[in-house]
Amino acid sequence: MKDIRSYIYELLTIRVESENDLPFSFAREYMPKSHVFVHYFQEENICYFLEQGIIEVNYSQLNRPHKIIDFFTEGTFFGAYSSLLSNQPSDVEIIGLTDCQVLVLDWDEIRSLYSSSLLMNQIARVATEQLYLKRIEREKSFLMQTAKERYQSLLDNNPELIQQLSSKKIAKYLGIHPESLSRIRASIY
Repeated sequence: MKDIRSYIYELLTIRVESENDLPFSFAREYMPKSHVFVHYFQEENICYFLEQGIIEVNYSQLNRPHKIIDFFTEGTFFGAYSSLLSNQPSDVEIIGLTDCQVLVLDWDEIRSLYSSSLLMNQIARVATEQLYLKRIEREKSFLMQTAKERYQSLLDNNPELIQQLSSKKIAKYLGIHPESLSRIRASIY
């Protein structure tokens, strides 16, 4: 389990002695496996910090199969960012793939703290930078890497996903068929 104080220290080298010293309020909640954090078309006003568990982000279009666009593992912020930033209904669905422990944060409070808290600004900047880099790397992997290279990267950087998720989910995330994933795994092992 990775708590918010460790996250802040690792990324900003700022030691927060107690959760009471954080500039924002939160509720710590346990969510069972398969809990839907965000439904499609829901206008979102909450973001989360994942202390424990694995989260899946899906995107779907009418008459097309849904796509897995991201996974989040412990020690990261997650949410329906396009909905949070635009005040529009969410175009993604966010589901817990395992039992999860999360911090629930009110988006309006976070935004109001930007004008009064340097620490809140630093946390938001770093979280945004991390999310941006993650998105760019994923986009580049689809443009520049083979499916085998994408799988190897996932294996190297997120082995817990390989161990805990079904082949079907991993294949969908990689943009390939499960049979192709089986061939890739056979060639690596």
